[in-house]
Amino acid sequence: MTALPSSVHVSKHPCLMAKLSQLRSKSTSSRETQQLVHDISMILGMEALASLDLTEGGTSQSTTDATTAIIVDPVIATGGTAIAAIQTLREWGVKKVIVINVITAAEGLTRAAEEWAEGTEFWVGAVDAELTGSGMIKPGVGDIGDRLYGTIGK
Repeated sequence: MTALPSSVHVSKHPCLMAKLSQLRSKSTSSRETQQLVHDISMILGMEALASLDLTEGGTSQSTTDATTAIIVDPVIATGGTAIAAIQTLREWGVKKVIVINVITAAEGLTRAAEEWAEGTEFWVGAVDAELTGSGMIKPGVGDIGDRLYGTIGK
């Protein structure tokens, strides 16, 4: 796998790694999938927000003027949705975007990170090396929407 852009932060948190391993299991139920995605997102969110510069009063200068946006999305596969969201937020005048993803494909993550490199940070749980021909992350976690909402095979 090629080097990721400097705006990408891949978590090494041991609890996140354990939860990600459970999430990758095919035997994980829809309810467990929901809880695992929530837990992983919370860990990533804490890591991302801890990185913001704080003033002595404890207030974040980055968010007091409402120019920072946070995107939380379970996966980045091809990067198309993340790029569209970043472009829209930028058009709205946002000065900084923090993107939180449970799992990403290296190719899609790199594309999204290059969209607005100076204004966007990515905080991710795992980066998988490739996409399938149909644009799914490999090995990934399957169709995360189907797994979250129990619609596999419907």
